[in-house]
Amino acid sequence: MAEHDQRFKTLLREFFSDFLRLFFPEHAAVFDLDRVEWLEQEKLVAPPHGDVLLLDLVASLTFRSAKGETLALIHIEVESREGVAAMPRRMFDYFTFLRRDFDRPILPIAVYLRVGREGIGVETYSEEIAGLPVLRFQYLYGVQSRKGVNVS
Repeated sequence: MAEHDQRFKTLLREFFSDFLRLFFPEHAAVFDLDRVEWLEQEKLVAPPHGDVLLLDLVASLTFRSAKGETLALIHIEVESREGVAAMPRRMFDYFTFLRRDFDRPILPIAVYLRVGREGIGVETYSEEIAGLPVLRFQYLYGVQSRKGVNVS
């Protein structure tokens, strides 16, 4: 992991509430951003000898919906590699693991650093077999450009 990646993760953790309110205000509004618990970032996929997932940031906090309040997770991955083609599948794999392990609603977010994209949006990972769409997974993303975070 590059040193600038770690610095950016530290900034996101320290200014988590501000980050969400600024870039994803409609999503931030449904969470209690005043009480955030940061979870362990290293997760064993299939203990005791399985692979280890290293998640960037995982926050546990209260989520308010029409059904009431419940604990939820916000998972943030910071990606600085030029080739982000594998990112949608990786985000889905992380989501699947977290959902199975915690059985809570999850808001996944990718923050791209210098990857040739711009703005804020929604990215989709999908799978189909024999013409039947069997999976559609979406997550939020934001891009940090060389001049700073691009919000256009």
